[in-house]
Amino acid sequence: APVITSDFAPFGLHRARDEKFFIGPSIFSIRKTERPQFSYVDFSCYVSQTYFIISTNRVNLKFLTGLLNSNLIYFWLKAKGKLQGDLLQVDKGPLMDIPICVGNGTQQKQIVTLVDKMISLNKKFYETLKNSNEWESIKSEIKKTDKKIDEEVYKLYDLKPEEIEIIENSNRK
Repeated sequence: APVITSDFAPFGLHRARDEKFFIGPSIFSIRKTERPQFSYVDFSCYVSQTYFIISTNRVNLKFLTGLLNSNLIYFWLKAKGKLQGDLLQVDKGPLMDIPICVGNGTQQKQIVTLVDKMISLNKKFYETLKNSNEWESIKSEIKKTDKKIDEEVYKLYDLKPEEIEIIENSNRK
């Protein structure tokens, strides 16, 4: 299998990695950030080790993207990750230890549909004139969709209202 090394200047990597990690659909996340954000990517993309690349065929990647971006998983990662000032460092261990609940086909489909909507909304958001009425409307729709994903994830994990309240209060700044 092709390996990308520092010989591929100027785009080489200090530590060699198998090219298969950069090709095909995957989820990208930066390792040190204020709040982890997981992006679904359906094209080949070469990134440095400041990013995690998640690729699996065991679960729908869009479903997993919705799950990973939820308030519930942020709550988990804050508890398991390392705080460095205002930044959270998300290491492989806490990511690998996330208890993934895949639910049933209907639950997965609902989250995938919302993630598709979120992808579309974000694309429109970045193509729209900043601070225009349309931009504000899209921004509002993104917040609503994000909240709906959280609600679906809470249902998926069968959380009680008091548990949801703890998570929501913990994630507010």
